[in-house]
Amino acid sequence: GDDVCRACPSFNGGVCVHEPGAEEKVNGLDALAKRLLEIENTNFRWDDIKVQIPRIITEWREKACRECKWISVCEKTKYWTAI
Repeated sequence: GDDVCRACPSFNGGVCVHEPGAEEKVNGLDALAKRLLEIENTNFRWDDIKVQIPRIITEWREKACRECKWISVCEKTKYWTAI
């Protein structure tokens, strides 16, 4: 898990236990993000990543957000509508 997952009550023993297959979904999203952002390792800084978001956001929304049951949470943020 990462910093985002650590705060989630469904993060248990280093894995997502929210529902069957959740850990695999999370790992798939992580792989998609790394591919879109062209990250090859785990050492990166948020300041370097955030400038790339406008470049990848359309594909991210298409592949990661369309079926996500948490999309309503993201849609309430200012950041969602700013891009």
